[in-house]
Amino acid sequence: MNNVLLLLPPDRQVTRAIETALDLAEKRQAGLIAALVIDADAAHRSSNQMVDEGLVAEKVADQVSEALAREHRIRGQALLNEICQETRARGIECRTLMETGDPGAVCRRLVDTENVGAAILVAEKRSWLGRALGLGQALQPAALGSCEVIVVNED
Repeated sequence: MNNVLLLLPPDRQVTRAIETALDLAEKRQAGLIAALVIDADAAHRSSNQMVDEGLVAEKVADQVSEALAREHRIRGQALLNEICQETRARGIECRTLMETGDPGAVCRRLVDTENVGAAILVAEKRSWLGRALGLGQALQPAALGSCEVIVVNED
């Protein structure tokens, strides 16, 4: 296993996760695969919620959805370029991907096909209700075969 997978969301700062992935790839003398995954349904869910709550008309919500998807792609490409520059500065081989779809499915596919020994995932903040129902227990990531999973909390 000679790759570290960094799975990135398009809509938040992930400096701690990037640093963790770079340090691990450097320590293991592994390559880094930085994959930014745009959830295909996220923008549509947001626009549907705006329509359901009566905040905007359906046509405007569709325009907002398209603008969000475009913004995610632009910001995502900039982030991937930044990661590539940092990996090259450290002498780490880097490959970047931008995909649209279910983040879990993309992660599993990359682990299965890209010789991944460790996957760095970004934890989303849990709501107070989620924390209460979880009785304070940390979320456990799903098993990814023989791949080590490291969850990084970003503030």
